[in-house]
Amino acid sequence: AISACSRGSQWGRALWLLHTMRTVAVEQDTIAYNAAITACEKAGIHEPALELLHGMDEYRIEPNVITFNAAISACEKDHHLERAVRLLMEMDARRVDPDAISYNALISAC
Repeated sequence: AISACSRGSQWGRALWLLHTMRTVAVEQDTIAYNAAITACEKAGIHEPALELLHGMDEYRIEPNVITFNAAISACEKDHHLERAVRLLMEMDARRVDPDAISYNALISAC
């Protein structure tokens, strides 16, 4: 459902669904967060994407390369190069290996 919101440019609804999962005790996972962060990325807004990424720690959910790529792309689309660079450094600190998508999004932000 969250992925469908992403495809339909309904980022607000995607965030609502993710929050609702918590309130009705449905387990959230990396895939659900990836879908919500991707919805933000497709809308070109980076702040909610970064809040989601950094909020994953609270629920002991590990971000992966897809999570970071979506967040970096959100920064790129919202013209925040410095934040995109910091995310790439955070990937290294968390031992998440960047891929071609990571670097392409970073280059596009320049």
